[in-house]
Amino acid sequence: MEDGSQVDILYIDYEKCFDKIDHKILLAKLQSLGVKGKAFEFIKGFLTNRTFRVKVGEELSDEMIVISGIPQGTCIGPILMLIMNFDIDLHIKNRKVGSFADDSKVLNRLNNKNDTYKMQQDIENLEKWTTANNMKMNNDKFVLLSYNKNPEIANTYRLEDGTLIKEMSQTKDLGVIMSNDGRFSNHISNLVSNCKKTISMLFRTFKTRNDEVMLTLYRALVLSKIDYCSVLWCPSDLSDMRKLEKVQANFTSRMKCAKNDSGNKRDYWQRLRHLNLYSIQRRFERYAVIYVWKILHGIVHNPGLVFKNECPAQSRLGITCIVPKCTGKLRENSFLVRGPKLFNSLPKDIREFTFDNGIQQQQAIDNFKKRLDEYLALIPDEPSSRSDYTKYMTGINMHGEVTNSIIRNAKCN
Repeated sequence: MEDGSQVDILYIDYEKCFDKIDHKILLAKLQSLGVKGKAFEFIKGFLTNRTFRVKVGEELSDEMIVISGIPQGTCIGPILMLIMNFDIDLHIKNRKVGSFADDSKVLNRLNNKNDTYKMQQDIENLEKWTTANNMKMNNDKFVLLSYNKNPEIANTYRLEDGTLIKEMSQTKDLGVIMSNDGRFSNHISNLVSNCKKTISMLFRTFKTRNDEVMLTLYRALVLSKIDYCSVLWCPSDLSDMRKLEKVQANFTSRMKCAKNDSGNKRDYWQRLRHLNLYSIQRRFERYAVIYVWKILHGIVHNPGLVFKNECPAQSRLGITCIVPKCTGKLRENSFLVRGPKLFNSLPKDIREFTFDNGIQQQQAIDNFKKRLDEYLALIPDEPSSRSDYTKYMTGINMHGEVTNSIIRNAKCN
């Protein structure tokens, strides 16, 4: 997009994908990947020789044999689905493919009309793969997103039966609304609306306003929605961040902690300190830092971060993450830029916090989070209610005043 290219992403939908997996084909793919012995026999026994009955009232139907499909709600189900799709990209010669369980997408970079023909060829090859694997596409549910659209490129794609793939301005990608402008304002607006409905339900259902009870409900049913995938869609605009912050501010204002022992009202900052709760902005920054640290130690996939270590014994900087050059606002607000800036603002001992010998991975992650939280406790968490600054991530507003970002602490020091 930054190079001026148009980017098309095709979202593929399979009809009852989990229910229609051909057991013979799946087992053959398992064997081709080297799954043998007891592991293979276990999976084969898990999938085959199953039966089911349907109960209506007190009546039961005849017993029927399950001839296809993967039992849903199981831990191994999504893994088996990934194994079923592992060779889907072998038939995509020109562009990139992404798959997670039964969700797949094809990404295409367009510079001229010839690139649309290549995309169409990939779609045709994808249909051949679908037929060969005894699966069926839900043609009416295919979605096309075009980023940085070039009016001179006619990106009209059709399926084998003549169905025209519909182009939309937004679609859901694993629970996150992706918009063709590259921003997440629509996702945030939808999320805020969803959270408000849940909050209304909670306050209608529960009479108590006890801090412990309401905070438990809030974390489980509201905050979990806000946190989901926030490393990706963290707001770049202050107005979007304030919408999310307002959700938490309004919820806590209706809890017992809204007033102190003297009956005086507590403001939002005071309620956060009383509840030992991070602001939404601070939570998002914390998640970004943790994710960068996990990338550094190879725990999660690296989307493109580069680290450097200037002889830690001699340099006061130690390990840092290179901040890439920005050629557009979208990249400036992306995790690839935001994450390194936040990580580099931390003290050297936190950036270089590593695994201790003999400690399990999860324990090491928990230890890092604990050390990070100890540091964050020293930085005031006071999200601004003012609207007179433009980039809350920069650490300094347009009047030269510090903002609530943890980056400000490094700038002040």
